[in-house]
Amino acid sequence: MTAVLLDTHVLVWSLFDRQLSAAARDAIEMASKLLVSAVSLYEIDSKRRYASAARAADLVPLPVDLMSFLPAAGYKLLEITPHQAWLAANLPFAHGDPRDRILVAQAHDLGVPLVTRDKDLRDIAGDTPVIW
Repeated sequence: MTAVLLDTHVLVWSLFDRQLSAAARDAIEMASKLLVSAVSLYEIDSKRRYASAARAADLVPLPVDLMSFLPAAGYKLLEITPHQAWLAANLPFAHGDPRDRILVAQAHDLGVPLVTRDKDLRDIAGDTPVIW
């Protein structure tokens, strides 16, 4: 397997070796590239900034500067192209989280599997390979 795109929660769990299935761990270990979407950076930081005090204690302590940390840790950061945004807007399914729609569109556009635990995404990703 040459590359995989990581859903945001899989990215976080991969950094802390938490709750990954055997298939997800194998895909990550066998991949020559671990891709991380810009939308995941946005999602992580927005959740970190807007978490309630009660939820903040449960958040995983991630480095503040993900833009530097992730490439140094072996992850490749992806920009969202206009074509991928168009694909996400025109996916033939409803999903409440536009960030997830972008991830499916990016995986489809790049021809790489999306590693996610999100059952809804696994069910609606169509011909985009999904690993969990």
